[in-house]
Amino acid sequence: IPDEQNTLYWFIEKERKWWIQLLSFAGFLLVFWAIYRSFVPAAALMLAMVLHEIGHYLVFRLSGIKTVLMFLFPLGAMAAPATEDENKRSDTLPWWNIGWLLLAGPLMNVLQMAAGWFLISKGVWVVFAQQMIYINLILAVFNLLPILNLDGGQFFKVIYASLDEKKDRLFQGIAIFVYIFSMAVMFVPTYGNLGSFLVMLWENALWILFVFVLALGSAIKHKKDVTKHAESSQAMTNGQVVIQVTMYSMMIFGIFGIYSLLY
Repeated sequence: IPDEQNTLYWFIEKERKWWIQLLSFAGFLLVFWAIYRSFVPAAALMLAMVLHEIGHYLVFRLSGIKTVLMFLFPLGAMAAPATEDENKRSDTLPWWNIGWLLLAGPLMNVLQMAAGWFLISKGVWVVFAQQMIYINLILAVFNLLPILNLDGGQFFKVIYASLDEKKDRLFQGIAIFVYIFSMAVMFVPTYGNLGSFLVMLWENALWILFVFVLALGSAIKHKKDVTKHAESSQAMTNGQVVIQVTMYSMMIFGIFGIYSLLY
């Protein structure tokens, strides 16, 4: 890879031909089959990965960014600005657009979970639907965590960047209250009963871990925020922040709501 060329765009340039895309598709399907030893979960994972990226792709296009949707072996499915110049232009989008871009991928995973629940309720493609729910649960939860450069990490970054320091602290305070309240809802009914407490820990381990990482990641993103970012012309209004945080919260409750209905 030439020193001056972005690694992602080196892959895009080398793998854009239709026959390489076909080989990449087959390669991913084969790898997933080797992992699961079955084409049912392999197909569910392929679908989850592609639809996640289609979510990003649609927001890019609606924002006026020329975009490619392709398989980049061995990186995975990818929706990205078509060129490095388009990539630079995407960085100048309003953070309102970027917030929706980051939410769109996990939203597609949540919708697939809902579709899986519907299929199971109708007794149609039950085995495939179960795999849809399980795989999309993992992808959605992973991508909504406010860590590193995952969708959730970047989302919390633009949320805090859009708020001034006073509202940053208010948002963090509300978030902490929600985290504590969520834990209390599970822990309080088991007060004084060790057996019930241990059962609750086991049955809600995923949710407890998610809330812990969510709280920790949110606090870290808050600490790293630069106050002057709120003065940027790209920043969201307070109303836009509320709308996107509400959508984020609805997705989380949707994920664990669907999961609790079936498991």
